[in-house]
Amino acid sequence: MYSIDLSKITLKELKKITQSIDLIPSRKILLLNIDAIFKKLESANLKTMSDLQEFLKKKSAIPKIAKDFSIDENYLIILNREVNSYVSKPIKLDLLEVFNKSELNKLENRKIKNTKQLYEIAKNRIDRKVLSNDLKIDIDKLTTSLELIDLLRVNGIGPTFAILLHMYGIKNKDIYYKKSNAEIANLHNDYVKNNNINFHTIGEKDAEFCKRYCKLLDSDIEW
Repeated sequence: MYSIDLSKITLKELKKITQSIDLIPSRKILLLNIDAIFKKLESANLKTMSDLQEFLKKKSAIPKIAKDFSIDENYLIILNREVNSYVSKPIKLDLLEVFNKSELNKLENRKIKNTKQLYEIAKNRIDRKVLSNDLKIDIDKLTTSLELIDLLRVNGIGPTFAILLHMYGIKNKDIYYKKSNAEIANLHNDYVKNNNINFHTIGEKDAEFCKRYCKLLDSDIEW
């Protein structure tokens, strides 16, 4: 599936992940009284991240939830943001910089306008060949687009960074996950500095941030 299956991650697992990662400053509040708070949430028969996402879905309901469970309202707002950060957002296909205008129009005519839609229809090798033949789009272009899409499924990797990673030889999330944080950072920072491009450098912690999503995503693209 395109995004992380939140129904497969229990609240206990979410708590463990949250305690083990280097949270950005605005989300460090999640570590405060985390055992007691997650115990209260579990008492509401919430078992998975999917349950929690649905529970906190309506912002208007958060003040009442906070009161009923004696949990700080701001904590719940930040927790809701953290849960939703695990959901991969679809991106317009033109941002991949793979297809020309004619090819984008062909895809759009097949109702394939974003990365999720292309992922769903082309992740299978045979389906990809059929799509290539039907639309007269080079199979290599479709494969390259899927490699970029696989990287874009990872929270923290945007279109420009995905294109750069692909250029460094990091062509999908599995390769990214296996690379050391130092190697990822060095490859990127050396390129940015040597080519004077308008893109920020990254540290090893930035590289590590993305890895927690890599290991939770399905590897169902047939290469």
